[in-house]
Amino acid sequence: MKKIYIVGNLNDHYNTNIMSDPNYRREDSIGFLTHVAGNQFVLGLVRSFNEQGYELTHDMWLVLNVLWDEDGLSQQTIADRLYKDKSSLTRLLHTMEQKGYLERIAGAVDKRRKRIHLTEAGKALQKPLRRCALDLLRQASKDIGVREWVSCLETLKKITDNLVIG
Repeated sequence: MKKIYIVGNLNDHYNTNIMSDPNYRREDSIGFLTHVAGNQFVLGLVRSFNEQGYELTHDMWLVLNVLWDEDGLSQQTIADRLYKDKSSLTRLLHTMEQKGYLERIAGAVDKRRKRIHLTEAGKALQKPLRRCALDLLRQASKDIGVREWVSCLETLKKITDNLVIG
């Protein structure tokens, strides 16, 4: 990959140069690169899960991670933490409940407000699945220094904060 050099303010560069540059390549686009990297992470993770005998989607993995960090959340809270629409989680949570990974328990005050709790089967997935994820992260970070990795994460967090609506 060719090196990209930007002189001056990044916003000025994008405002004046990128869209009119006849040498612009999507391979140099942050959007394209994060899309490709994200897809490779998803494919690698799901492949690793399958190789270990776990039939899990990436979205199931995300939900499990939220609940491993804090069990008993509402569907809305899970949706907020994953930047997903609450209604899009309904079917996924139903599937995960059928697989025995979680259960929806009616709230003590409002029975309509269900809390999502991990089952023992869901809790037992934490160690082997996180091992798969760690192996993938090791592969992804090969030949990348700690400072470079941390800088990348910090930059991606700033970009996300700049783009999150709401």
